Amino acid sequence: MAKTQLKPQVERIGQNTRLLTPYNRGLIAFAHPLAGPNTYREVGAQILKQKQLIPTGGQTASLIHASYTPEVENKPEFENVRQTMRNRYFWVFNGNLWTSKGVYVLPDDKAIGLSKPLNQKTLEKMLKGGKDVKGVRFSSDKRLRFAPKGSYKDGEQTSEEFAKNGFMIASNGIDGAEKYGELSFNKKYFKFNPRIWIVNVAENGETIQTVSAVGVYLGDGLFFGGDCHVDYRDGCAFGVLK
Repeated sequence: MAKTQLKPQVERIGQNTRLLTPYNRGLIAFAHPLAGPNTYREVGAQILKQKQLIPTGGQTASLIHASYTPEVENKPEFENVRQTMRNRYFWVFNGNLWTSKGVYVLPDDKAIGLSKPLNQKTLEKMLKGGKDVKGVRFSSDKRLRFAPKGSYKDGEQTSEEFAKNGFMIASNGIDGAEKYGELSFNKKYFKFNPRIWIVNVAENGETIQTVSAVGVYLGDGLFFGGDCHVDYRDGCAFGVLK
């Protein structure tokens, strides 16, 4: 018997609303309403204060992708996701350390952001014993990823390039990067090609630490920005329910 394909949906339990989203062969529940707009750290603190989990890059990708599917286009809760993409942006809770050789991406489940420096030597130790997948180095527990220079590029991309970009894979996992690639091909919502904003570090240059965000540029193009080194106040996020 064929498996029933999981669909995004809105679930209300008493006064609580949850956005159920297909993720990792199951459904993941996001709390509604969202946290923010505010800085990266303040949005994260708001989520944690509500006893919710900070979403990973892959989880955020699944929610955003689901919000543009026909099943929930007319649901106001998922329209809220699309409005946030157009008018503000979503924080992607990763710490990025850009080097002259590539970028390390580590999930930030405490929303520490830029307040605690990432150490390149420590990150290299964490990568030992990991594996290369689609040109990106994954640690053995798959949390830490390293995308070498040459696996990613800056600026405008095709949808296929967007999905295969090393920084996208390091930030969102393979499935999450593919979801963004598929979403960017949806001309009903995105007339422009997707864009990625990265940080280029010169040979022997000092490392640069940033966080990430995802949204819409010029009203009609999907962007993923890994160059956020200032904690702006316009970001949002949905907490994950335990």
